[in-house]
Amino acid sequence: GIPFKDLAAVVAFAFFGIKTLKEASELEDGDSSGMDEEYADAEEAVKGSRTIKQISAWGKIVSTFGLVFAAEFGDRSFISTIALSA
Repeated sequence: GIPFKDLAAVVAFAFFGIKTLKEASELEDGDSSGMDEEYADAEEAVKGSRTIKQISAWGKIVSTFGLVFAAEFGDRSFISTIALSA
């Protein structure tokens, strides 16, 4: 029959690609698209957190893994890539 997983992966990949291109074409020149607000939020979060010197080696490993996982999971192509590789 029809490989529905492959079809779903192609549809998801195409959808996110078209959506990204549409959003990029709608941006005005010089528009940071909320980057300044995110940077300010990140600076505030860093100021209120414990420093890296106070965290154990295991804590550093877990923090690094969590950060990379969260960054990749937030990427739209992540889900499409997993679906295409399956």
